[in-house]
Amino acid sequence: MIHLAAVYAELEQYEQSNHWLFKVINEVDKDIHECYYYLANNFAHMGEMEQAEHYVLKYLKQDPDGVYSEEAEELLDYICFELERAPKELDEEYRMIEQHEQARFCLEQGRFVEAAKILEEMVETYPSFLAARNNLALSYYYLGEWDKALAVIDNILEEEPCNLHALCNLAVFLTHQDEHERAQTIINGLKKVLPIHPDHHYKLATTLGILGEDERAYELFTILSRRGLQDEVILYHYLAVAAFNTKRWETAEAAWKKVQKLDPQGEVADYYLELLKRPEVKHSGRRLPYHYQLPYAEQWRKNKWFANGRLPQSVMNDPVIRSSIFWALKHGDVKTKIQVIQSLPLFADQEVEKALKALLQDPQETEYLKVLALFVLRQMGVAIEEEETDAIHWIGHWRKVIDCLDEHMACLGNERYLQEAYLVWMHFCGSAIPACQ
Repeated sequence: MIHLAAVYAELEQYEQSNHWLFKVINEVDKDIHECYYYLANNFAHMGEMEQAEHYVLKYLKQDPDGVYSEEAEELLDYICFELERAPKELDEEYRMIEQHEQARFCLEQGRFVEAAKILEEMVETYPSFLAARNNLALSYYYLGEWDKALAVIDNILEEEPCNLHALCNLAVFLTHQDEHERAQTIINGLKKVLPIHPDHHYKLATTLGILGEDERAYELFTILSRRGLQDEVILYHYLAVAAFNTKRWETAEAAWKKVQKLDPQGEVADYYLELLKRPEVKHSGRRLPYHYQLPYAEQWRKNKWFANGRLPQSVMNDPVIRSSIFWALKHGDVKTKIQVIQSLPLFADQEVEKALKALLQDPQETEYLKVLALFVLRQMGVAIEEEETDAIHWIGHWRKVIDCLDEHMACLGNERYLQEAYLVWMHFCGSAIPACQ
């Protein structure tokens, strides 16, 4: 992963490089100290000198005689020259930044429960750090906790009515809740804004694109591309999408060709350039989404899913897919929830386990959904405590059937037979519960 990060850095794709470096720190070993030096270098190239200072100081503190100690000292001198001040110490502010980066990484990976936990602690410790609160609202929203998300945003806007990130998030939340009139009032105001800070500019352009305001999104992405401070692969793809959605075919083609050069191993630009060659597409009124990935249907067509009997990690970690799952599990109708629960073994992890256990404890959910959730948890190999199923008065008796199946069919050595037996019992459970008829 470190070698891959180095390759992306050589290609000047610094955000992609940082993604893999944070993956090493968060998932492999936080004591691989050179990662902090590489992060400092990347942030310096991106013009994020405060962040660069944080990581170069962290590297020098943890590995003062390390392989890159001399280079790190030189980098620190350059950063201080740019910031026009002496270096700071690794104080509380920097620990806060590091914690926030970890939470952002979790959000990007679709680990919303973990992100929410980190951010809840941050909000309590650093109540004035509004970026953490904005991301906490996003975490709640992705988990389907609409009321919590809205409460956090309202709280931010009470303190800072013009907070751009909060207004962008609120516009998205309201649109997805079909509160279009209120959302449009906010969107009309956002369209008049031209942020100075690149992060704010990028957030605004992306938000307006997601909300279907492609003309203004195109203008903002065009300006941002001239500044050259964001990850150029993603930026040029978003510019191409905005151009496509506003029927600027030549601009879209040029932008995707830049993506091809910047990410020669990627398939996204190739797919959309082929799409542009089809005349019927240009006249169909088709609107492209702002995601740097192949459409799910195309991934399926290329047999990229279930290659080894399971979903690829990129799909399992896709924030769009995971947020849709958690949202549907919280707010979908019974039919949708059944479909979602049946798909969850493909995403089996601690967050899915927590979501299913929460469903078992929810007095508003039907008993059939709880039976189905219990079956899926058993499929995932999760041990269920008795108190977690107290709400289902007959569950103790019906669980004996599952225990019996496990005991007497294990010797067959065929998981498929066991799964089919589970399904037969599940269908009986469904027919035996009047609420599900």
